Amino acid sequence: MHRPRRRLRESLAARAHPVVAELPGSHGIDSDVEVSFAMKGVDAYDAVLATDIPTGRVRVDGIITAQKVMAESGLDVISAISCRHRSLEASVARLLGLWASGVQNIYVVMGDPTPSSSAKEATYGLPKSTELIRTVKSMGTGRFEVGGVAHTLPHPVDFFIGSALLPSREGEVELLRKKLDSGVDFLVTQVVFEPDSLVDFVDRASSQGLAVRVPIFATLPLPSRASSLERISGMEGVKMPPGLLSAITSSPDIEGSCFRLAVETFSSLAGSLGGSKLGSYVLPMRGSKRAAELARLLGST
Repeated sequence: MHRPRRRLRESLAARAHPVVAELPGSHGIDSDVEVSFAMKGVDAYDAVLATDIPTGRVRVDGIITAQKVMAESGLDVISAISCRHRSLEASVARLLGLWASGVQNIYVVMGDPTPSSSAKEATYGLPKSTELIRTVKSMGTGRFEVGGVAHTLPHPVDFFIGSALLPSREGEVELLRKKLDSGVDFLVTQVVFEPDSLVDFVDRASSQGLAVRVPIFATLPLPSRASSLERISGMEGVKMPPGLLSAITSSPDIEGSCFRLAVETFSSLAGSLGGSKLGSYVLPMRGSKRAAELARLLGST
């Protein structure tokens, strides 16, 4: 069994532009797809992220995926944890399981609504995610509280905590302020198709007294199909320049066009975004094959 070659925290200190890639979701009872993906980019990724879909899809549990990827590839793993479908108690139980499995990085998200969710349930619920972030931070001291009941751990559980950043979403500066106050250690943006939205957001936050000093991973998608790109363009907080969707979907090589756009976008961000550690979050989509190649280029930018 291998140990992670370098923890994500160490990579952030050692590399100018660290790279995280999202693992593709498996559709069976094992994690062979995820392990194979990680192995192809073992020299390019500083960490990979195991998604968390507690409802809506049948797949092997993310804790098992994280264990296998770390053991077989030697890469560090970030494990996403969705707040929408779990109580705080259930979330803490999962966190303890992740820690016992060797995972030391988590990505706290609300999680996508299921088809059965009501409109109220599908809205963004910041208080629930910030409550979990604060609880996780308390676990790092060895003492935390859930539902008014105090708990003591035999050893501190010191997770490195990430959360989402949607630069184009209304009210995002105040949402981010609450996340940072809760103890977030790094941020992963919504999909970025052009650099201005993120640069403008950081400038706007600064003008409102919020300096974004934690590392920011800019999400760069690698779709290979028009349907995937169209779906992304309709997501909350995604800003796509006029004409870009039609220009890319009419290309005979959609993935190649997105590959070049990702390199251009990140290079521009690297030259414009000051004051924060900038990393990239490579988001491969069904059918894409160039994630490791893109990661190598971005990591050397």
